[in-house]
Amino acid sequence: MIDWFPEHWTRIRLGDNALVEWIVAVAVTLLVAAFSRAIQAVVTGRLSRPTHKTFARIDNVLVSVLRGTSPVFHLALGILVAKDLVRVPASATGVVHVVLTLVFTLQFGSWATRAANGVISVWATGRDQGHEATRAAGLGFLARLLIWTVVVLIALANFGIEPSAVIAGLGVGGVAAALAVQSTLGDLFAGVSMYFDRPFDIGDFVGVDALRGTVTKIGIKTTRIQSIDGEELVLPNGEIAKARIRNFARMRERRILFRFGIEYAQPAAKVERAVEIVREVIGRREGLRLDRVHFVALGQWSLEFEVVYFVLSPDYVTYLDHQQAINLDLYRAFEQERIGFAFPTQTVITRDVVSARSEQSQP
Repeated sequence: MIDWFPEHWTRIRLGDNALVEWIVAVAVTLLVAAFSRAIQAVVTGRLSRPTHKTFARIDNVLVSVLRGTSPVFHLALGILVAKDLVRVPASATGVVHVVLTLVFTLQFGSWATRAANGVISVWATGRDQGHEATRAAGLGFLARLLIWTVVVLIALANFGIEPSAVIAGLGVGGVAAALAVQSTLGDLFAGVSMYFDRPFDIGDFVGVDALRGTVTKIGIKTTRIQSIDGEELVLPNGEIAKARIRNFARMRERRILFRFGIEYAQPAAKVERAVEIVREVIGRREGLRLDRVHFVALGQWSLEFEVVYFVLSPDYVTYLDHQQAINLDLYRAFEQERIGFAFPTQTVITRDVVSARSEQSQP
């Protein structure tokens, strides 16, 4: 076949081909695979350079797609080029065709998945990322589902299986399967609905019935929440969909109500002064909005006051800092004005029963 090969090599045969033909085919396969790999490395290196600021995000997507190229793909590409250099039986040719098609189909699925994830990431970048992370995850799931559904159908078609027959079979058997995994399917549909309905986002501090914590992951079947005690809570999405959810992260401000009492032995001027002091203490603090201060009740052992104000931040620690400062300021001001805070007290009056009866018997 090639004159400069030793003559005895051309006489050695493996199957329907001379040894030299097999050597040439293998050499071409490896050269094409190496050349393809080199092109991938060069293009990836050029796109990775931070020279095109305007298209940097698109470049990152292309780099991610190229880095998802499997070494098996390069080898399959070499085999595709070199397969006509040797003669193989028709049955083997069919197997090679099926294997190459399967490799290329799976590689297409990998490229399409990375491209979809990259485009979704570019779309989410620059927006309110904490709130768009949930929607981006949902779009990514749907994109992967669509891509790999197409990949599986193509693969089945190459194995000689009619996709329409498979779909029809799934339609018949799907009813029985759905009944068997009803709970799991409920969790799956609940997870998809949460991606787009967005009762909460990744990173939000939420309350789910009696549980509280920060959402760390919204999966297809379960949602993971880092509780305030430190442990990770894994909750089925179906249960979350039925629960009462309080999303503290979407608060714009926090309403605070607190009460306190002062002693009964206070003149009316002191009671009026107590209301003024509360207004002054809260009114001079930045980040707060006073709603009302009222002397609301004559309690069992105290004159009771009710105060409502708003913290112009949803952060819980910020509220605690303000409340602590208010309590300290009130304590100092009341101490200076000699207004005593009340505490539970009772006055017990005792009387000598014998003396009382003798007094009553005297005319």
